[in-house]
Amino acid sequence: MTRKKGQKFSKKHGSDAKADPAVKDKLEKKAKNGQVACAAAFQISQELEVSPADIGKTMDLLELKL
Repeated sequence: MTRKKGQKFSKKHGSDAKADPAVKDKLEKKAKNGQVACAAAFQISQELEVSPADIGKTMDLLELKL
């Protein structure tokens, strides 16, 4: 999926989308310079038993890059 420069990832989920607090916490701990490694994202998915899509959505809402 491509996006235009300056657009926010979170906009594609709508203004009422909320980040899962547990996923948010784990992602923020793993993030470095606004990025999370793919392996770390999958590890969080397994630890919290949530789908990779939910991890991706939360990353979008937090404006984190994979």
